[in-house]
Amino acid sequence: MATASLHPKVLPALGVLALLIVTTGTLVLVNAMSRSVEPEEVNLLTGLVRLGMALPLLLGTVALVAYKSALPSGLAGPAVLAVGALGHWMTIEGLSSFYGEVEYNDWLEIIFGLLMMVAFVWGLFAVLHQQRLSRAREQRAREYDPLTGLLNRTGLQRHHSELSASTRATMLMFDLNDLKAINDSGGHGAGDQHIRAVAKAIQTRLPDDAIVGRWGGDEFVAVIPHVDEAQALEFARAVEHVSPQPPGPLPPFSVGAACIHAGESFERALAIADQRMYECKQEHYERSIISSGQRGGLSVEDVSKQLEMLETPDQVLDVGLALARELLGFEATAYFQPQDGQMLPTHLAGLQEDDRQALRALDLNTHHSGMVSSAITSNSTTWTADYPADPRAGRAWVEFGLKSAVVTPVRSRGEVVGVLALMHFSTWRAITPAVRRLLETVALRLGHTIERLRVIEDVRVTLEGGLLSMGLALEARDLETSGHTERVVGLSLELGQALGLSPGVLSDLKQERTCTILGSSPFRTRCCSNPAGWTRRNGP
Repeated sequence: MATASLHPKVLPALGVLALLIVTTGTLVLVNAMSRSVEPEEVNLLTGLVRLGMALPLLLGTVALVAYKSALPSGLAGPAVLAVGALGHWMTIEGLSSFYGEVEYNDWLEIIFGLLMMVAFVWGLFAVLHQQRLSRAREQRAREYDPLTGLLNRTGLQRHHSELSASTRATMLMFDLNDLKAINDSGGHGAGDQHIRAVAKAIQTRLPDDAIVGRWGGDEFVAVIPHVDEAQALEFARAVEHVSPQPPGPLPPFSVGAACIHAGESFERALAIADQRMYECKQEHYERSIISSGQRGGLSVEDVSKQLEMLETPDQVLDVGLALARELLGFEATAYFQPQDGQMLPTHLAGLQEDDRQALRALDLNTHHSGMVSSAITSNSTTWTADYPADPRAGRAWVEFGLKSAVVTPVRSRGEVVGVLALMHFSTWRAITPAVRRLLETVALRLGHTIERLRVIEDVRVTLEGGLLSMGLALEARDLETSGHTERVVGLSLELGQALGLSPGVLSDLKQERTCTILGSSPFRTRCCSNPAGWTRRNGP
């Protein structure tokens, strides 16, 4: 409905006209009252002072009417009423002073008193109303996303906390596909328009009692009360049908669902929904590869280059696994190895020393149950975003506060020789396909270095066995004392061990002594090429 409005320049004129009318009436009233007063009682000075005080009040009234838009909303009316009433009161008092003490009825004082009281009460309520509106605006700024008008993270968490304790709900995590392609082709304005369109689709297709918000740049979260995961995913499909299609073969978004009850951790449900959303995104991507014949995806090239430079298992665990933990944002890593029929963590990193000691004191045997056993049995990576609720969870790990974990077996010569794990304790977090692939890459490199050491050891044993066999053959040919070669080599090794030689130098020493006994040394090593003799550092 259209409403009539006055031109801004008309308001000051109306204010002045109203002021003149009231002032004229006041003069007539004072003149009528002054007829009963003797002229000698006139107090000229008092009248002038009161009129001087009234003049700025009357002018201020006109100014307030003219510039009321500059005042806080709701305060212009009370201000005009209060200042105008006080100005007119001072005008009457000043005019009456010219005729001495004027006797007039109490109703005039009552009228001005009521006007001042109304102005005060009006102003008080206006101030309170402004404060309430200001708080509402601040809360909206804190809890609402300015681009879409949906709740932000703070608002989502607060509204979820206000659900009844008996409320069963399902959380949906939406992640837009190919938003970068939209930004690249149409600019960020086109990307913002796409985000608003999807937000509107989510808002219109979900139930009225759903709590909907924008979680990040291209992520949305919805908590739908009184529905299960299957029903929530039906709502998500309805949203997909009315959402704008991005360029390329992918659907408008990927979505993950997780059940959540009021009072449960918001972060726990978020981590599960986030993980399932990434699994959905991976499925979408793999289907698009099959349909289009293109290849691509998340790359671990940088980490792989670093891993290729690591030659020993210790280097992979100390450097490679630590690099993966840092890049993926996990808090701790572990390497489990079989010991005395049990699967125990022999390498822990990312934890404080006190935490490591506390872990070692716990019963962490995972040979017969748990995720480690599952990874060994299935010979594949296993993971969970909600470790405490997982049926494979170990009681000791739950008590220590483990929230999310991913484990993968380490293989060498076709058998599992250990298990790598990434762990998160402070909160729940999603285990994405990229996380799993990177940990599997580290496990592959660790298995390769273990296999490499095994091959080197096999070659060494084979070489030493061959040399020893040659010595035995020469003993039999030359009728030397039986066991002479083995005895000399053994005594040489004992002497080297007493000197504290390293395993590599001891191996060289064993080969050199054997060759010396054989009567020739075609395989000269650094043990006999040092004329300075034997030292603890480099041997003979």
